[in-house]
Amino acid sequence: MSKDKQFRLPEYQQYLVPKGPNSHGSMILVRATIPSSEVEPAHCGDGVEAQAIRIHLANDSLVVYNIYKPPPKRLEADALLTQATQELVLIAGDFNAHHPTINPTTTLNQNGHYLMELLTDFPEITLINTGEPTHILGGTLDLTFISTEFVPVAQWEVDDELTSDHFAKTTPLRMELLPPLPRPPPRWNYKKANWKLYQDELQKWYSINEPAEDIDQLNQDFTDAIQHAAEGAIPKTNPTNKHHKDYWFYNDEVREQNHRINTFRRHLRQYPSLRE
Repeated sequence: MSKDKQFRLPEYQQYLVPKGPNSHGSMILVRATIPSSEVEPAHCGDGVEAQAIRIHLANDSLVVYNIYKPPPKRLEADALLTQATQELVLIAGDFNAHHPTINPTTTLNQNGHYLMELLTDFPEITLINTGEPTHILGGTLDLTFISTEFVPVAQWEVDDELTSDHFAKTTPLRMELLPPLPRPPPRWNYKKANWKLYQDELQKWYSINEPAEDIDQLNQDFTDAIQHAAEGAIPKTNPTNKHHKDYWFYNDEVREQNHRINTFRRHLRQYPSLRE
C-alpha cells in the first residue's frame, strides 16, 4: 500500500510499512482494546521485509512478525529465531521456502533446506503448518511459527473464502489454557530486614532532598530512594546454589564464544564453503 492511499479500519490499531521502491508494503492490525506497540524487527536478510509488533498480555507479551521474502532474496533467520529463545513469538509470512517437511509434494530449494536445518537448533520455536497448500496453485509459501509452549493451545487453518492468489491463514491461540507463569524468586529476604534502618534511610532522603516539580522525576527519585534504602537494610536472597556443569571456568566470555561458534556453524550450513 502506498503512502497516498490511506486505509482505516475502525476499532483497530494500524501498523503500516508503505509500499515503496524497496518494499512491497505490509500491515499489521490489532484490535484497539488490546495494548500493542511497534518494535524494531530482527534482520532477516538483505531485501527480506520484516515487520514486528508487541502485544502486551496480562503477565507477559507476544511479539508478532509479518515476513515477506521475495523469491530471489536469501533468508537469514538466525536473529529472528534467536528471539524465540528470549520471549514469546508468533512469526508468519511468505517465506518462499520449499522443503518436503513443509509440503511432501514440493521441490526442495536452498531457503527451505536452510530453514529446516535452523529449526533443529531452536527447539523453542515450532512450525505449525499442517501441509495444506497456501497458494491457489498448490504451493505452500506461507509459513507460521510460534513459541513451542504455545503449540498445545494453537490451531492453524487455511481460510478458503479470504483469498487472493494466497489463501488467508488463521492461528487462534487459546490463551486461557496456558498454565500461569511461575512467580519469580524473591529478591529480598524480608525475614532478616532491619526495618528501623530502612525507615531511617528514607527519612534521611526526605529531609535532605527537595521534591522535584516534574511528577515523572519525583517518581524516579522516590523509587531510587526506596531501592537505596532496601539495599542497605534488607539482605538479598540466594534462591539457588545451582551452577553450570562447568562452573569452575564457565563465564560470560565462554558463553559469548560458544554463541559465536554456533552462529558460524549455522552460517556455514547456509553458505557452504567451496573448499574441501
